[in-house]
Amino acid sequence: MNKKIKTLFKSILISSVIFVPLSVLSAETNTNNNRTSTPDKPAKPKEPKNDPEFGKFREIADKQLKEMIKSALDNLPSYIEDQISKVEKLETDYKKRLSKITYLKVVDKYFKKNKQKFIDDPVKNGLNLIFPWMISRNRNVNISKIKYNNKDYDSVWTGLSDPTDYVKPLGEGAQINPTEKNAINHFDKAKFESSLTEYAKALNEGFGKLVYDEKDVLELDKDFKLNFDDANSKESYNITPPKGFNNWDDYIISKVKPRVTDFDIELNIKLTKDEEQPQNQEQPKDEPQDEPLPEDDKAKDPVKTEEVSQGIPALAPELKWQYLNESNIVSLFSVKQDIFFFKNPVNTRYEYKVLEVKKEGDKYIAKVELRDLVNTQAKRTYSTEVYMHNKDQKNALLTERSYNVIKDIFSKLYRGLGIDENIDYEKLGSGILSDALFQIVNSSVQLISTEKFINNYNRVIEAYKDELKLDDIVNSTSGFDANLRELVLSSLKTSNINNFPYYFSLVDALNRKKEGLKRRIINNKELAEEFEKNNWSLDELNKFYLNLETKIYKLRKSTDLSTFNVTNWYSKFIANLETVSKELLLLQVVVNDPSLKQPSKPAHTENPEQPNESEPRVNSAEATSSSTPTSNEIIELANKDEKRAEAYKKMTELNNESRKTNNSIVTNFGIALSLIGFLGNIVNAYALFKIINSAKWKQHKKLSILLATVFGIILVTGIILIILGLGGI
Repeated sequence: MNKKIKTLFKSILISSVIFVPLSVLSAETNTNNNRTSTPDKPAKPKEPKNDPEFGKFREIADKQLKEMIKSALDNLPSYIEDQISKVEKLETDYKKRLSKITYLKVVDKYFKKNKQKFIDDPVKNGLNLIFPWMISRNRNVNISKIKYNNKDYDSVWTGLSDPTDYVKPLGEGAQINPTEKNAINHFDKAKFESSLTEYAKALNEGFGKLVYDEKDVLELDKDFKLNFDDANSKESYNITPPKGFNNWDDYIISKVKPRVTDFDIELNIKLTKDEEQPQNQEQPKDEPQDEPLPEDDKAKDPVKTEEVSQGIPALAPELKWQYLNESNIVSLFSVKQDIFFFKNPVNTRYEYKVLEVKKEGDKYIAKVELRDLVNTQAKRTYSTEVYMHNKDQKNALLTERSYNVIKDIFSKLYRGLGIDENIDYEKLGSGILSDALFQIVNSSVQLISTEKFINNYNRVIEAYKDELKLDDIVNSTSGFDANLRELVLSSLKTSNINNFPYYFSLVDALNRKKEGLKRRIINNKELAEEFEKNNWSLDELNKFYLNLETKIYKLRKSTDLSTFNVTNWYSKFIANLETVSKELLLLQVVVNDPSLKQPSKPAHTENPEQPNESEPRVNSAEATSSSTPTSNEIIELANKDEKRAEAYKKMTELNNESRKTNNSIVTNFGIALSLIGFLGNIVNAYALFKIINSAKWKQHKKLSILLATVFGIILVTGIILIILGLGGI
C-alpha cells in the first residue's frame, strides 16, 4: 500500500475513533454556565413533552447502570481493605477488632460472590438503584410522597409499573402516595445523560459507606460465634450465622438495602427537582449572562477529604514494554521499582505507587498505594492483577506513550493556570476558578474512561503497531505522537460542556474572578489610604486592571475560534492563559486580597517522576513569559505582607512593558502613515507638474488640491503619532 495512502487511512481511522464528543458529559459543578436571564416579558411556558429520542433512553440507562454498578463493585475491595487496615491500627479492644474485621471480610466475600447478580439485576438482588430505570422507561410519571425507613420524602418521581413504581422494591410498611399523576417525563437527552453521570458519580464515591456502617457490626460470642473446624485439615474457623438470620447474606442485605434505597430516592428528588419548576424563561444560547458573584470568593479545594474518594478508580499497574519478557517480575521489582505505569493522564493529583508484587499461579498481584499528592494523609491501598499486555511489547509501548501525550496536554493546562500536575486547587486563589477546573478534570476523566473510547482507542494502537520499530522508538513514533496530540486536542476543542465550548468555563471563571476582585477593591475603603501611605499610584492599578480586562476578553473569544492547526492554537492559548492567571494572582497580592492569605504547603518531593525515553517532553518556554513572575513567587509574596511593595514593582514593570508595546505600535503606525502621506504628496506633485501646462489642467486642478489635502493630513497625522509614540502616550 502506498505510504501516503496508509498515512491518510490512519488519519481517517483515528479521527473516527478519537473524536468522542464531550457534549454528553455534563459538569458536576455548575457554577459558571447554567445561568438565566430576566427578560422584559415572561416567555410563554413550553408545553412539556417527551424527548424525540426517548425510545433510546432505556438502552442507554441499562448499559450505564451495569457499568456504574461494576465500577462501584470493582472499587469496593480496596475500600474494605482500607477499613480493615484502620481497624487494625486504631481499635485497641481485641474482641471489637476481631468482630469488625470478621464482618468486613464477610461483606467483601458476599459482594464478590454475588457481583454478577448485582450487575445483571440489582433490584431483584436487593440494591434498589431504581432511578435510571424509572427515568428511561416511563414516558409519564407520578410525583409522589413516600414514607420509608422512618423518613418522609416529597416530590419523588415514580414510574407506572413494577419495579419503577417503587412499590415492590420498598416492600411492606412503605407508603407511596401520588400527589400528581401521569405527569409528562420531559427530560431531554442532555438532562437525561447528565443525570446518569451525576448518579454514577455519587454511587461510585459513596458505595463503600452504603455497604458498610460500623453500626452493622455484630458482637462476637453474643450475636455470632467462631467455631473451630475439626474436619478441615487446614486449621480454620466456621462463622455461625447471626442470631435471627438463616445466613450472613440475609443479614448483610437487610442492612445495605435501606441505605441504598434512601440513596436512590434522595438522588431521584435532587435530579428531578429542576424539572418540576415551570420553564418560564428561555436559556441563553450564545453568551451566558452574568450570575451574582459571591461576596467573598475564597480559595477552596473541592476534593479535599480525609480519605481518597471511592470515585477515584483503583487502576491496575501495567508492566512497561521493556520488561515484558522478564521471567521473574517479583525479583525484578525488588531491585528496580520503576517498571510499571498507570493510565492516569488527567487527574494527576492522585499518585499510584506499587508497594509489593507477588506471584499467584500464573498471575502477578500488586499491592498499590493510591495517594492524594496535596493532602498527603489521604491514601488507601488495594490489591489488583498486573496487566501484562499479553506480552505484546509494541502494544505496551504505544499505550504508555499515548497516555503520556494526553498527560502532557493536561499538564500544560494546569501550568497555564499557575499550578502544577498535583492540582492544588487552593493555589488558584478562587473558589470560582477551582470549581471550573474541577468540572474540566471530572469531564475529561469520564471521557477517557468510557467503554467506547477505550475500544476505539485500542483500534488506533493496532493501526500503528506494524510500523513501530523497538530499536528506533523516537523516529518511528514521532508521527504517532503528533497525530494523537492533534486529534485529542481537536476532540476537546470541538466538544461542549453544558452547551459551551470546552475551555470556556475556565476563561469565564477567570473573568468572574476578576469581576469579584474588582468589587472587593471598590469596597475596600482602606486601599486608597494604603496606596497613599506607600506612595503608590492608583493610576498604575487602574492601568494594570484595564490591560488585564483586555487580555481576558481576547482569551474568552479564542475558546470558540476556528483553526486549522489546533496544536499551534493550543500553545498560544496556554501562553495567554498563563499570562492572565499569573497577572490575576499578582493583582490579588497588590491589593492584599484575603483569599490568598493561607499557610503555604510544602511541595511534594517524594519519589519524583523521572522522564523516560517514551515520554514526550514539555517545552515550558512555549507558554512562559520571562517578565511575568512565577506562581511560586506570587504565592510567596502573598504570604509575606512586607513584600507587597515587590509585587507592586512587578505590576508597574508590566505596565511599562505594555506602554512600550503600545508606543511601538503607535510609532510604527505613524511611520506607515507618514510614508503614505509623503509618497502620496510626491506622486501628486509630480502628476501636477506634468499637466500644469496642458489643456487638462483645469480638469485635474480640484482633484490635485483634494489629494494634496488628504495626503497632507495623513502625513501630519503620521508625524503626530510618531511624536506621541516616541514620547510615550
